Amino acid sequence: MVLTPQGAQRIAVWLNQLAAVANGVPLEWSGSWSEEDMADARAAAMRQLEEREKQGD
Repeated sequence: MVLTPQGAQRIAVWLNQLAAVANGVPLEWSGSWSEEDMADARAAAMRQLEEREKQGD
């Protein structure tokens, strides 16, 4: 597998977003996430987005 500079940049952005969502809470990482894990991650991201939008009002 070859990682292009653009791909590396996308990964860096995702990692920063993940760190922001974690908000200082340690995260367990797995090479494969279950559907439940993905649903939990999406829900947490949506909650954080909604909180940011409320703070911006």
